[in-house]
Amino acid sequence: MEKLLDSKKVRLLLGGISDSTLTRWSSDESDFPKPLQQKRRAKRLWSESSLLRWIESKQSTHTPLPATESAAQRQKRHKAACKTLKTFGIKFTEPTHLKKNDD
Repeated sequence: MEKLLDSKKVRLLLGGISDSTLTRWSSDESDFPKPLQQKRRAKRLWSESSLLRWIESKQSTHTPLPATESAAQRQKRHKAACKTLKTFGIKFTEPTHLKKNDD
């Protein structure tokens, strides 16, 4: 059976984004996984596998997540997301736009 994540777990998986950001991404981002409709449940639930595929697609193309915060906030969220992804066994390399230049 497929593992389903509620909005709290999804927000943590994505680095601690807010509920309003999750709602906006679910409706505005064409490639972001949509919540599954559950009969007799008001909870929004997402497929863990579809979320992990979405994250991996962003990693492989180095496409930044939609901007909703400052660069410092984004970097902090990115570090938290990398730590979370490691718990799922996903290797996430740091995108070049977040790397510090040694020049």
